[in-house]
Amino acid sequence: MKYKNGCIAFSLILFFHLFTCSRLFSQDSLTNNSFYSTALQHTVSIYRQAFGSQAALFNGPVYNNYIFPFKEGHPYFNADSLTIGSVIYENILYDSINMQYDEIADLLIVRNINGKIQLWGNRVSGFHLYNSDFVRLAGDSTATGQTDAAFYNLLYKGNITLLKRQIKVLREEVSSEVLRFVDQKDDYYIIKDGHWYNINSSKQFYRLMDNRKEVVKQFVKSNKLSFRKDRQNFLSRATVYYDSLK
Repeated sequence: MKYKNGCIAFSLILFFHLFTCSRLFSQDSLTNNSFYSTALQHTVSIYRQAFGSQAALFNGPVYNNYIFPFKEGHPYFNADSLTIGSVIYENILYDSINMQYDEIADLLIVRNINGKIQLWGNRVSGFHLYNSDFVRLAGDSTATGQTDAAFYNLLYKGNITLLKRQIKVLREEVSSEVLRFVDQKDDYYIIKDGHWYNINSSKQFYRLMDNRKEVVKQFVKSNKLSFRKDRQNFLSRATVYYDSLK
């Protein structure tokens, strides 16, 4: 029993450490997850030696696919098909799982031999899918914008945290037939000193830079970053640079 508990503890510690190690990635390539992948494989090998069963993961309600086609867009993160990912469910790490993330319903879906199962959101601590890390957070009721308990894409974790909340909404248009579209909205948040800030403009971002604002502005200008043209790249690189100044 001690060995079993020890493996669980070690797996969780290392996996959560990976979620907080995004700042170790280079400023020019925040999506370079070679470190993450190597460490995760090591964690999983230890986990499988101790357990090997994934039965506990497949105990959620059946997930019903959308029964109608979409004229434009789809409900899922990145692609409308299942792919291999990993998830921490009820404090246990599961790897090599067929998964997809429904961004309309904010549900993580897994597949077993009988079909698709939707996981209980409050039992999922985080997951890794399409080279992206997601964490479930309660949000901040004092912040502006969408900060309900939900899955957030963890773009950077250091002295400050950068999160992305990608929200998809179903829209219908009725003419001779019902046409369905999926509209997408991306919200970005910075958590600094325990407070959430919804970032809708470069001005809002620079207000959080304290006395390093001019230095960060120079970095943005030198690297030709544009909040309007590529918000995620702007925020990711500028946030990493700001945090490096500390």
